[in-house]
Amino acid sequence: MARQNVILFGLDFETTGTVDPYPVQACLVMRQNGTDRVLLNTLVKPRKPIEPEASRVHGITDEAVVHAPDEAVVAWTITTLIRAYTRDVDGTVQQGFFLVTFNGANFDVPLLDSLVPHPLQAHAIPLPHIDVLRFARHYFPEVKGTNGGKTLGELYHIFTNKPLSSAHDAAVDVLGTLELLEAMRIKAGVTIWQLAEEQRRPKPYAVMPIGKYTGTPIDEIPKSWAHFMLDKDLDQDLRATVEYILQR
Repeated sequence: MARQNVILFGLDFETTGTVDPYPVQACLVMRQNGTDRVLLNTLVKPRKPIEPEASRVHGITDEAVVHAPDEAVVAWTITTLIRAYTRDVDGTVQQGFFLVTFNGANFDVPLLDSLVPHPLQAHAIPLPHIDVLRFARHYFPEVKGTNGGKTLGELYHIFTNKPLSSAHDAAVDVLGTLELLEAMRIKAGVTIWQLAEEQRRPKPYAVMPIGKYTGTPIDEIPKSWAHFMLDKDLDQDLRATVEYILQR
């Protein structure tokens, strides 16, 4: 496939909640030449009840998913669809295909990997991955939502000048993430290939994106804070940031 050709697979899950989450909705969208094709958008029957707070956010109840396919079937469908589009007849993955998520490096991708059987675990979607939240934190540290954070809805409104209607529906969130990626990519002047290459490995933040020191250049953050964070459950870039502070 020619290098200039790019096909994106957007993925999003809505889940049972924050404690030991399992999917209750899954959406997979393929974007090619600016056209979106919904490959899968389904409710999912999880192995545990949905937390009431989660239901209030995404509107999905236990009753709504009683007859939905279970999580193993949905995970298998997602991986099978992506492999069908991206693999040559000899089974090798073609170039030019990318997985796109919002905070998926810490959530959606590990969740999917946990649902597919061994030996596919950790390789459920063998594509270069672009996490749009990581992109926003590295390239636009000064851009923040009304509460100082970087939610999908806030960033979407800032970069597209449109509201993200019905956020926390997996299909809406996937399409919004793909549109946000394009708007941010144009603003930053980078290519999909460049972003995917940059996100292949952990990268320390130049400016702290969350927590007590939000907005502070990391060279100004005390080592005492980094020592405190060492035993915390951090995403890969925050872990790299802590290590950088301790080594400087």
